[in-house]
Amino acid sequence: MKIYVEGSAHHKNEAGMGLLQSQGFDFHRSYDKNIKYDQVHIFNGIKKIEDQDCTHVYGPHFYHLGMDSYNFSDKEFMNCLSPWLVDLTVDIRKDIRCTALPFPVDVDRFTPKKKTGRPIIYFKHRDPQLLAKVRQYFGSDMTLVVYGSYNEATYLEAISKAPYCIWVGCHESQGFAFQEAMSCDTPVFVVNVKSLRDEWGPTMWKNFLPGHDLQATAASYFDETCGLISSEETWQEDFEEFTSKLSSYSPRDFVLNNLSPKACAKKWRDLC
Repeated sequence: MKIYVEGSAHHKNEAGMGLLQSQGFDFHRSYDKNIKYDQVHIFNGIKKIEDQDCTHVYGPHFYHLGMDSYNFSDKEFMNCLSPWLVDLTVDIRKDIRCTALPFPVDVDRFTPKKKTGRPIIYFKHRDPQLLAKVRQYFGSDMTLVVYGSYNEATYLEAISKAPYCIWVGCHESQGFAFQEAMSCDTPVFVVNVKSLRDEWGPTMWKNFLPGHDLQATAASYFDETCGLISSEETWQEDFEEFTSKLSSYSPRDFVLNNLSPKACAKKWRDLC
């Protein structure tokens, strides 16, 4: 499958394209008009390549909710990465044709080890007072991982051995670190967000589209086999339920079935 790709991408997305190559994908970063491509992906905007009568996918690396109106053909899609973001986009912008094409998780690198390590609290762009309450409740026998200030190799070693992870994160369009935790077969207890506006710090979401709830989640791909989704209001009560079911969770199986290179390759091919 030949795909022309234009624009810069998150390093995890670049790695994901490398993983898709093992599934028969051939990515081209230099355009050749003599090649008939199966798909065109424009990562940072909208650019219709007229001499390619194939599926065109725009994004995910630009601000599609704020884009100007555009007349999508039946072969043009905005890649929102996850179903929840498709729902949000369609609710706000009826004129945008959307799809959810995730990039694969490196399931061969993020693998489980014997669960002899400490539980992990993962924190990303939430109210620091919430983190303080969580840490006080669980005590000192937890490893704190703060987004933007950890080494990935250290995270891999910790998450692969962790019996579970408490996730105090903001919304995720895909959420690689979250999915890598599940790939390590580490059940996740999610202190979830309700809205894009729950992101802490300087953020565009605070005053964006007043009148819209901007519903969001930190668990972009998740089901009951992965752990438990709680809330800022009920996490203390819900944690007992989570731990009572700890031995029954199998998050790695979920990742293998939904976010592995093989699973993602099928999603990408099905869009053609």
